[in-house]
Order: sequence, then C-alpha cells, then structure tokens
Amino acid sequence: MYITKILFQEAKQAIKQTVKQVVKPTPKPKLKFKFQPRTEFPDYRVNLADFKGHQSKALTKMGQLAPQIDLVLELRDARSPISTTNVLLNRVFKDKQKLVLYSKKDMSTLGSRLLDKWHKPLSEKWQFVDCRSPKDVERLLKTLRDTFYNMYPPPPLGLRLMVVGMPNVGKSTLVNNLRRKGLGE
Repeated sequence: MYITKILFQEAKQAIKQTVKQVVKPTPKPKLKFKFQPRTEFPDYRVNLADFKGHQSKALTKMGQLAPQIDLVLELRDARSPISTTNVLLNRVFKDKQKLVLYSKKDMSTLGSRLLDKWHKPLSEKWQFVDCRSPKDVERLLKTLRDTFYNMYPPPPLGLRLMVVGMPNVGKSTLVNNLRRKGLGE
C-alpha cells in the first residue's frame, strides 16, 4: 500500500513536468478597447399587461393621482443607479417636478460629477440621502420647504408629494423617518 502511494506520487509529478514542457502558457491578449458604459438605452415599450397584477395596479393608481401631486421623490440605489431607474415613472409623471434621491450612498462609489453630468440634460434635481440618518432627513425637509416656497402660486393645501421607486431602495425607511421627524420623536 505504501509503495503504491509513492509510485502514484512519482507518476503524478512526472505527468506535471511533461505537461509543463509540452503545454506552454499562452500570453493573455491585450484588449484594444476599454470598457465604456452605454449612454443611451432603447426606448422600451412595455405593455402593462406584461406586469404582475400589483405592479400594473400601482402604475394605474399613480396615473390617477398624478394630477394632484406637486412633487415626485424618486428613490434610486446609489450602488446601481441605472437598474433602479424605472422608466415607466417618467411616463406617468412626465409633467411633474421631480427630485431624484440616491440612497445607500455610504456603500456606493458613485460621484457627484457623474450624476451632475447625467441629470443636467434631463433638467432633474438630485441629491444623495441616507434614509436612516436624521441629519439627511432634515436636509431633505429643508429642500422640500425651499421647493414649496419657490412654487408660484404655492399649493393651497401644502406640498403634495409622492415617494416612488423600485423595490428595496429605501422608500419605507425614508417615509418612516420623515414621519418620526414630523411627530418629533
């Protein structure tokens, strides 16, 4: 048994040496092109019938409420801003003022210059926000107050806004912290 093990190990080493001599590693090809992300995406024409029931119902309800809304807060995940952008919301709220909030900024490498470059052609306002931070919630409230006071004529019943976004971007956390701030907790 012991001799068989020794013979097996010697045979294994001999095979490795033979393979090294016969098979020479091929050099990695140098890439001629650097990765460049897309700047434009196809205009998806998504039929509402393709959605699950609750998604279709929510978009329909948003469309019904859109005339009553003064401002739309769209939350996106700063770690993946493109995949957390819902293009259907642009159709529903096409004539509405929008503030894009990028949550989870502490886990993202996304920079302000890139977002400025991205939002400037669309004339969208944006800001980073940590939905759990009372300081960031206060900063957001200040932005909302400024938006309200700059509206002419100011809405008679106050600023009516809707918080929208893809799943798991922090909508509930933001709404809960806005409520806590409003209740003085």
